[in-house]
Amino acid sequence: MQTFGLRRVVILSENGGNFFAQSLRNTFIKNAFEVEFYKLMDTDIKDLRSERKVVFIIADEFNENNLTMLKDVAAYVIANSHRVVLLGGTDEVDFVKRFIPAPLIMDIYYKPIDVKAVAEKGDKYLNILDYESKKKTILVVDDNGMMLRTISKWFEDKYNVMVANSAQKAQEAIENTRPNLILLDYEMPGISGTEYLKLLRCQRDTKDIPVIFLTSKDDGEIVKKVVALKPEGYLLKNLPKEVIIGKVDKFFNDYAEKNL
Repeated sequence: MQTFGLRRVVILSENGGNFFAQSLRNTFIKNAFEVEFYKLMDTDIKDLRSERKVVFIIADEFNENNLTMLKDVAAYVIANSHRVVLLGGTDEVDFVKRFIPAPLIMDIYYKPIDVKAVAEKGDKYLNILDYESKKKTILVVDDNGMMLRTISKWFEDKYNVMVANSAQKAQEAIENTRPNLILLDYEMPGISGTEYLKLLRCQRDTKDIPVIFLTSKDDGEIVKKVVALKPEGYLLKNLPKEVIIGKVDKFFNDYAEKNL
């Protein structure tokens, strides 16, 4: 049985006139779901609710002609750590996938699509969201896209994972969802990892968020600089996957024991 509060799902449609979008909406309603159905051409995405939810995106309606709108949708999803279900043709879905981080994609439906089958899995998606809401949240900040994807994949089964490729994006993510731990790249263009940690420590709402540095350099001087900033630790990026995961697991276990 579904346990995630209201049985609420969100459907994002570019113009709302798509027959499939309307059919999906009506089917969810018939199955006693509360549906937030948004016609994006008439909606300011910044006005949408920010609590974490399952978002169904009609991929067929997005292309290069409304790329700005798609980027706004992606930013909304990423900032709020929403989970996404993509629906549409193969090419259209693959196009939209370029802008949505893989860890946030819960499921994909390619045409032909049985809307009844999609609606019947609604409770399953909400239960997954309910389960994930009980998991710790990690924010990974790194300007290297490959590193973000790799680390996200390592942790996604055990933790909720948010990603940001800059300090600015990290700050936007934190404003919507406070992470339990930040894995922070030591070297980034613009605002570096060290500068960003100092910024976090100066703000009342973020000063207590634990931070573990990620660095690719096994250099004594860098280690001294990192330790001087008093993070919760630092990890070399070239460590084996199992070691990095183990270190994070140990951090949460130790943290729980200290706060019993």
